[in-house]
Amino acid sequence: MNPSSERELVLADPWPELRRFTQARLALGRVGDSLPTQAVLDFGLAHARARDAVLAALPRDSLTEALRETGCDFLWISSDIKSRQ
Repeated sequence: MNPSSERELVLADPWPELRRFTQARLALGRVGDSLPTQAVLDFGLAHARARDAVLAALPRDSLTEALRETGCDFLWISSDIKSRQ
């Protein structure tokens, strides 16, 4: 096979175009039966940040101010739940 015909076998990667429309983890690739190491590490970091966000105290005062600045209507509600665990 000559070099020019080998280039014709390479297909365009459609995933970068689709990734522009979502934060979903699309077409991460694979190494054997597993995900690439970087994809696993990125997911672990995102998961840790999400857990931290859920467990962190809500900055109610600064959030209230930011919402008022946008002109959004909002309503604070509360729960009887005593623990986030």
